[in-house]
Amino acid sequence: MFETSRWYLWTVVTVLLFLGRAGYAQGYVVSPTVPDFTDITAACVEATYGTTGNPFTTKGIVSNRHSLITRQGTDPNTGNQLKFLPSGETKVVRLGNDSIGGQAESITYHFKVDPEKSVLFLKFAVVFQDPGHPGKDQPRFVVRIMSREGALIESCAEYDVSARAEIEGFKSFEMFGVPVRWRDWTNVGLDMSSYAGQEVQVQFVTYDCALMGHFGYAYFTASCISSQLMLSACAGDGFTLSAPEGFSSYLWQDGRTTSSTQWTRTEETMHVSCEITSATGCRFTLSALVADDPHLPPTPVFYDTICQGDPYTKHNYDLPPQQDTGTSPYYNTYFDLSDCRKSGETTLFLTVLQRYYPVGARICEGDNYTGNGFSYLNARAGKYYDTLTYSRTDRCDSIVVLQLDVYPLVVMTEDIVGEQHPCVGSVQHYNMRENWPEGSYTWEFPEGYTILSGQGQPEVVVQVTDIAVTGQVILLYGTGGCALGTNPLIIEPGRTYWQTVPDTVCTGVEYHKQGFHVPAQDSAGVYSYVQHNTTAGGCDSIITLSLHVYPTPEVSIVASDYLVCAGDSVRLEALAGQAQLTPPDPPAIAIGDVLCEDGSILKIGEYNPGIHRAAGIVYWLNKTGKHGWAVSLEDAVSGGNDLFFWLRSGYMIDIAGIQNYYLSIEASADTSGYNNTRAMRNVTDSRYYIPAAWAVDFEHGWYIPAAGQLTMLFSAIEDINESFRKVTGAPFLTALSGYKRYWSSSEASARQAWNLALWLGYISVNDRDSYYNIRAVKSF
Repeated sequence: MFETSRWYLWTVVTVLLFLGRAGYAQGYVVSPTVPDFTDITAACVEATYGTTGNPFTTKGIVSNRHSLITRQGTDPNTGNQLKFLPSGETKVVRLGNDSIGGQAESITYHFKVDPEKSVLFLKFAVVFQDPGHPGKDQPRFVVRIMSREGALIESCAEYDVSARAEIEGFKSFEMFGVPVRWRDWTNVGLDMSSYAGQEVQVQFVTYDCALMGHFGYAYFTASCISSQLMLSACAGDGFTLSAPEGFSSYLWQDGRTTSSTQWTRTEETMHVSCEITSATGCRFTLSALVADDPHLPPTPVFYDTICQGDPYTKHNYDLPPQQDTGTSPYYNTYFDLSDCRKSGETTLFLTVLQRYYPVGARICEGDNYTGNGFSYLNARAGKYYDTLTYSRTDRCDSIVVLQLDVYPLVVMTEDIVGEQHPCVGSVQHYNMRENWPEGSYTWEFPEGYTILSGQGQPEVVVQVTDIAVTGQVILLYGTGGCALGTNPLIIEPGRTYWQTVPDTVCTGVEYHKQGFHVPAQDSAGVYSYVQHNTTAGGCDSIITLSLHVYPTPEVSIVASDYLVCAGDSVRLEALAGQAQLTPPDPPAIAIGDVLCEDGSILKIGEYNPGIHRAAGIVYWLNKTGKHGWAVSLEDAVSGGNDLFFWLRSGYMIDIAGIQNYYLSIEASADTSGYNNTRAMRNVTDSRYYIPAAWAVDFEHGWYIPAAGQLTMLFSAIEDINESFRKVTGAPFLTALSGYKRYWSSSEASARQAWNLALWLGYISVNDRDSYYNIRAVKSF
């Protein structure tokens, strides 16, 4: 959906080094220095594209999948809340786009780690649709730091972000009835010091939904910064130490948790340490020795070994108990307080031998566990922790640590309560029966059921979307579950149908079409008639007739178009008394014609501003070619303001007479704008003030278009904009300077209504206290 032209309007510089879909055949060289992470055509960069099953299928840069953004703007898929560029940056990379189809892309940078700058400092933002799939199928953004051979440099050198409502730091925006989860610009630090001076690969990958129906993309930039503590603000015995920025948490030796701390020297030589934790859970410790003219040891590199869980206090290091096994480097920076500068550093390669051997087991209530020297018989539900110690004189003791999870039995059919045949568009509640234990419940639903709230709780609320499929509801207690019984809870969605049928009739004429039987109407106007039916599955099947009733002219006989050749003759006879013979109709009304204030409709070439007064431009015609809709020349304005909220902020109301549409495909069929606007104006309770309803000249036939009428309006913009210019109206702008959203009169719920974003071209749902434009339409 990200059209290339649209991104040009946002001033996105898309890399165009491609041949066909993708060229720029790539090998790579290893950069000896830190690369510019926004130069995606550099020799040290590999770009690939493919599918979620394999993002690395084809090498090359693809326009609009590997892109560079160089000017500020906002992302429409976040409701224009996410800025393209974070503070302090002039360009970033966008990886992926908002097209669907199971796409995936990668960019990999090859370079040697600078020992002085061995922290990868990443700035990123992500935009994911959240279809509620299992984690592996969700849209994702992954960052990996790998060795030259492609192995992760450590177990937590991979940062994986996916679409989930419950993830801290994510915000939501509703689009097409599917929530978009987006994360604002976030800083993350990742330590590469264990590979100082060596070649690494830093890889970024974006994945769409694996089931091909939802998008995901990311913005990012990166740099490499110092991995050492920094000294500043020296004054007497006072000084400030700062750790590298961008990490998840900091823990100084005195318990403080900020990245920068102020200190006062209390002894001639002062040792300071800070344990730093990355976003991926990796921990490392930086140390500092602060003194006047400190003396570096003759050998600045040390090697030593300890047991897991022991602290380390040799060679001027003061390390807390070490839990991670293996060999890691530790840096101790020597600072000269007398002139507030770094005087050198030492490096410790510390090997931590394993002492603790964690064992995890999961059983069901009533079962036995007798493994690894432990014995639990007829276990009751709950979590159990236990240890066994095996002493050794020649090396570290072995301590076996058991975590035993005993899950309760869940009778899947009997114990889960909820509708087994939910209707599409409905909101359903599924819950455990009473008296179930407290804990973390994980719910899994088939495709097309969006969890709105309650994940992790005994009761969950889900939205049944139009892509819902038949499948099993799965409930897990904790991270596992014990199911009892042979009949799982299977839910089968029932289809719900909403259809709006527009048609016309003259006064005094009965209407018998589409299953409606409407008596003759004496007055012209627009009338709605609704058939409430029920499908075999018990779901709504609602058909709304939007009937335009026009005045009946004097009895006329209208001749059909007939070709008469030279020399031929034709005889026309009226068959009724008082009949009037009318020649064939003049040329049909066309989109782009001018609706004048006196009700006449003129071709644009016939319009003379000195004689005529334009009121609107025709943008849709029914099948007769005589009736349709015209759009006002300008946006609605009240008190000098052209932005309106649909409903007073803080209030919710489900307006009688307006159909709620939960899905965009249904809302796109709503053409009942006149009736919707009338219903909005009929709300008399002052608490539910609806400014949008009073922004149009309803008394003279102008009203807020329904969502379907807005959709048709967008499809005609190119045809009507030239007419606007010729009658000095206001054309619809879709360029960067003209981003606008227009309200429709169609409701989505008591809190939300449908609107159209011109630069996107589709309708979406937003809260009704948002400020958007209104462009009135009129039926003729």
